[in-house]
Amino acid sequence: MAERLHALIKASVPDLTPKTWYGMPAYANKAGEIVCFFQPASKFKSRYATLGFSDKANLDDGAMWPTYYFADEAHVRRRVADRRADQESRELRTAQPEVESTSRRKKVGNLPAPKS
Repeated sequence: MAERLHALIKASVPDLTPKTWYGMPAYANKAGEIVCFFQPASKFKSRYATLGFSDKANLDDGAMWPTYYFADEAHVRRRVADRRADQESRELRTAQPEVESTSRRKKVGNLPAPKS
């Protein structure tokens, strides 16, 4: 499964660099920070293999968000694709200046008082 995961991550996010992190396969961003890692079930004698994300992955979405996913092949494929789409969306939002419409600029406090 680790080999399939590697191929999937490299195809989805070619900017990430493969590394070893605490003896587990991991991937780092351009700054060299680990953003995701694969934890085989045998490593900690757990029931499932997992794909984990560090805080450097910037997955913030509200007050809570998952940082580990159990890893079956179909699940991993969906989650990695979702994360890539989220990151691309985030990059597009930060790259485009926010345009404020003229209708939003009007303040309610500037309206004349109603006639009685």
